[in-house]
Amino acid sequence: MTEKAIDVLNKNKNGFFLMVEGSKIDWAAHANDTIGIISDVLAFDEAFKVALDFAKKDGNTIVIAVTDHGNSGISIGSYDLIGYDSAPFSILSPLKGATKTAEGAMSLLKEDKSNISEVLKAYGINPDGYTPADITSKDRDTYNNAKVNDLITQFKNDPTSSNLIKIMNQKAYIGYTTGGHTGEDVPVYIYAPKKVDKTPLIGVNENTDVAKFIANAMNLDLEKATQKLFVDVTNRTGAKLDGNVLTLNENGKTLVIKANQSIAKLNDKDISLNGEIAVLIDGKFYVPQSALDLLKSTSK
Repeated sequence: MTEKAIDVLNKNKNGFFLMVEGSKIDWAAHANDTIGIISDVLAFDEAFKVALDFAKKDGNTIVIAVTDHGNSGISIGSYDLIGYDSAPFSILSPLKGATKTAEGAMSLLKEDKSNISEVLKAYGINPDGYTPADITSKDRDTYNNAKVNDLITQFKNDPTSSNLIKIMNQKAYIGYTTGGHTGEDVPVYIYAPKKVDKTPLIGVNENTDVAKFIANAMNLDLEKATQKLFVDVTNRTGAKLDGNVLTLNENGKTLVIKANQSIAKLNDKDISLNGEIAVLIDGKFYVPQSALDLLKSTSK
C-alpha cells in the first residue's frame, strides 16, 4: 500500500505529503496481544523501508516515523520472572510458534467451538498443555507451566480472545501494566537529505514540534492554514448549535453542517466542502472558510 501510494503521489511535479498509519499496532497493544504487536510492528517496518528506499533514491524526501503515544506498558519479563540472569532470551521462543495474531486465531473458531485445539495451535499454544507442571515447585518454568495449563483450561471452557492472549503472555513471561495508553516519552526516527537541518527534532521535544518541523521543511504556514480551515463560528450571529449540528442563517441562505463531515447542506441541497471538515471541540464549532463563503450574498 505504501509503495503504491508513493508511486501515485510521486507523479505530482510539486511533490507530496503522505501519512502511513500502522493503526493495528495500537489495537494489539490495547488487547495486550503480544503476537499482534510483533506482527504489526514488523509490517510497519516493511512499510517504513519502502519509504526509506524511495527517499534515499529520490534525494529530496524526508521520512519521519513517530507514534502519538505509548500503549500497554509491555515488558520482556513479568512478575513471575525473577532475575534475568537465569532467563536467557529463550523465554521468547513460544512467540515464534504462532502463525496468527489473537484476532486471526479467533477467526478460525467454529460456531460449535469444536476446533479449540486448532485455535490454540494457531496462536502457538500446545492444546495439551506443558510439562513438568507443578504450582508448588520452586523451579521457575515448572511453576509457570502449571499457571499456563490452568489458563489453557480456562480458554477451553470460555474461548475468548482475552483468555487466549493470557496464555501466551504467561508462557513467554511478557508483562503489561495496562490495556490503555501510557505516558512515557516516545522516540522520533527521521531520515532527511544532508541539506535539511534535523537538529530541531534531536533530543526531547514537544509533540507539536514534529508538525512545525514538517511545515518548515515544506514551506507551509500553519497559522495561515488554521485561519482558512478552522473558523470559530460558535457565537456568530445567525448561528445555532444543536448537538453536533450547526445551522447558519445569513443573507437569506441556510447552511447546515455536521461535525466531522465534509458535506454541508445549503438551502437543503448537499454541497461538498472538498475534504475540508467542520470540527466540534470543547463546545466550540469550527468550519472552513470555504463553507462561510457559500453564505456570501451574490450580486444580481
